[in-house]
Amino acid sequence: MSNPQKVGVLDSYIRATTGPRIPEKEWDHKIIPQTASRLKEKYNIKIDKKAAIIPTDKELINNLFQAGMEMLVECGVYCMDTGRVVKYTEDEVWTAIKAAPKRLVLGEGRDACVLEGRRFDDSKPPHIQGGPTGAPVAEAELEAHRGQADLFQMQASRITEHAAVEGNVVENSPAGLNVIHEGAIRDLHGLSTVIQNSGHHVVIQEATNINVTVTP
Repeated sequence: MSNPQKVGVLDSYIRATTGPRIPEKEWDHKIIPQTASRLKEKYNIKIDKKAAIIPTDKELINNLFQAGMEMLVECGVYCMDTGRVVKYTEDEVWTAIKAAPKRLVLGEGRDACVLEGRRFDDSKPPHIQGGPTGAPVAEAELEAHRGQADLFQMQASRITEHAAVEGNVVENSPAGLNVIHEGAIRDLHGLSTVIQNSGHHVVIQEATNINVTVTP
């Protein structure tokens, strides 16, 4: 097995926008069930419905892993936003497995939950995910959990303007005074713009940059 680089976000995005296009119904009702059924027969996967949920037979465990690996590499991952399949090689899958964190802490304080890898014969009880995933949450509850991490400031402004004055002729036309009297913009509200020019042969171009800082 070679040593490929980890698949980055940009590479995954490119694959999600250029991979094979497959209708979602075909993926859900044909490709996935047919592939799973074929691999079940290939690896002789049989699970006793009366046995424990987590298999303990080492041969069965190995066959389940091999079938899962083959199914991932063969089928890939379906991107619902683009309707395309993101493909990964077996080497890339192994690289991701080796780079995955061995320990993950979710929550904090008394609500903290430590997720770690477990063997089938591990004495530690497994974690079961439940709760309000995708369920409505009261506004008062959300009020106490505002996202204020990773705050940063960024300014991205760019204005490009082009103009030309050619072939104009003005004769005996005096220009007026260019004066803004005191109090002319008093008590203005919102965004106000003042434009002044020299009188003749003028191109007026106006642009406005607005910088907004949001502080939670």
